[in-house]
Amino acid sequence: MMKKPFNFTFAVGPTQISTPVKKDIEYAAQNNLLSISHRGKEFTEISKNTIDALRNLYNVPEDYHIFFTSSATECWEICARNLVEKEAYAFVAGHFSGAFSKCLTSWGKTCHINEVNWGEINNLNEAEIPKSAELITLCHNETSTGVCLTMPQIEALQKRYPGKLIAVDVTSSIGACHLNIELADVWYFSVQKGFGLPSGLGVMFVGPRAMEKSKQLLDEKHPQGFFNFSNMEKQMANGKFQTIPTPNILGIYLLGEQCNRFIKSGFEHTVKHIEDRANDLYTFFNNHPQTKPFVTNKNARSPYSLCIYVGSENLEYYKKVAAQKGVQLGGGYGPLKEDHMRVANYPAIADADIETLKEIFNS
Repeated sequence: MMKKPFNFTFAVGPTQISTPVKKDIEYAAQNNLLSISHRGKEFTEISKNTIDALRNLYNVPEDYHIFFTSSATECWEICARNLVEKEAYAFVAGHFSGAFSKCLTSWGKTCHINEVNWGEINNLNEAEIPKSAELITLCHNETSTGVCLTMPQIEALQKRYPGKLIAVDVTSSIGACHLNIELADVWYFSVQKGFGLPSGLGVMFVGPRAMEKSKQLLDEKHPQGFFNFSNMEKQMANGKFQTIPTPNILGIYLLGEQCNRFIKSGFEHTVKHIEDRANDLYTFFNNHPQTKPFVTNKNARSPYSLCIYVGSENLEYYKKVAAQKGVQLGGGYGPLKEDHMRVANYPAIADADIETLKEIFNS
């Protein structure tokens, strides 16, 4: 049997699983929810409950379809096939926003790239997007660097280019923030970060213009594969709420329970608390003699996945102190791996856990 790796983690994903979610997992296992048919009425009920809860929590308009996938990474491929005939435009501010652009080019699409240095955020207002670009891709919260866009910035971009489709990755912010769904045609995410759930489930909110574009390309015989929006819609339609492949039933069940829990507890309060706690953490690390926030522009800093410079020697020291308390610090990403850490600031993280983190860095 594998040894317990830690008691608690500040990794930004998969992130810490809260006690209520652990109880949901136990309930699902004890009541045979893991063995039901994905074509049966029990799964239909679970799927419908989760879709209704997502619509309620994020005010998803009725003309936006909600689809389940395996991950946000799969959503890149689905968008590339369903929404782009020839050209796209990608705002790149780190690894994950850049990976979407690489996915587009791997499918033979031309991808115009607007890229900034790590730790900076793209200026959406100054971008000159070619008329030929069919899709604009954005990453709301770039997990690798700790920068975050705002809803007004996305709204201004939509107003400048009303004829273009917009797809937004919200993997490391959803579950901890508010979104205006009507500002983009596709929103997609995985659940192992802000929602604080086990990995292995992705979700897409797909608006009417994106559905229309996909059907147009399908009618024109552009290859989209089996996982096109029309096939995905058929499985969800007529009260079935089903998926093309055998889905992650546990993940879908847990997501519905988590959404309803957020709704009942007052999501407005949760979002405000996350923002206030982020400000406190940034102040703490900015005033600490051996650390500083990686993102220098305060207006671009992520409230959800904080990237902090520690220095390689100091990082090793604090990792050892944390390990003695059974705590795993979140590592930096890519070129920031050796001397930075990332701090998850999600609803699953309790205030007492934040105080423990401070104690580690005050040792």
